[in-house]
Amino acid sequence: MKKLTLLAIAILFLAGCSTVTPSVTLPSQDLSALPSEGATKIVFFNTSNPVLYGDGSWKIGIKIDGKGIENLHLKRYAQIFLTPGNYKLELSHKDLFTFRDEYDITIGKQPAYFEVYNGLVSTKYKIHSELPDNFRGFVGGRTKIKY
Repeated sequence: MKKLTLLAIAILFLAGCSTVTPSVTLPSQDLSALPSEGATKIVFFNTSNPVLYGDGSWKIGIKIDGKGIENLHLKRYAQIFLTPGNYKLELSHKDLFTFRDEYDITIGKQPAYFEVYNGLVSTKYKIHSELPDNFRGFVGGRTKIKY
């Protein structure tokens, strides 16, 4: 019984964990919104496996050049607009440990859709030139989610 109680506490702790403090105001999360002149639409969306990461470790922290963008829940997206150029992308998630991965990315003039997901001991991404079929049902913004 004691082990079950400790496990329940650990799961609740992990479910509330975030790895990033958002410091950027997100623009409209309407995917038809257009970026301002000279900016590019960037959309991050979390496709982590809910069976493997159902303990709360599916929240992915996203930073660009050290600025917190979002702690992206499973089946959620966050849209931002960036000026074309080179950036440092940091992705992170908490499991038993915090896993942080830093990537050099180049943003061009075409929209980019970053599929982010948890690996076994890392947080990874794939870039798409358009929204893939598995994007259906995703929700944007920082609104509260009921599970």
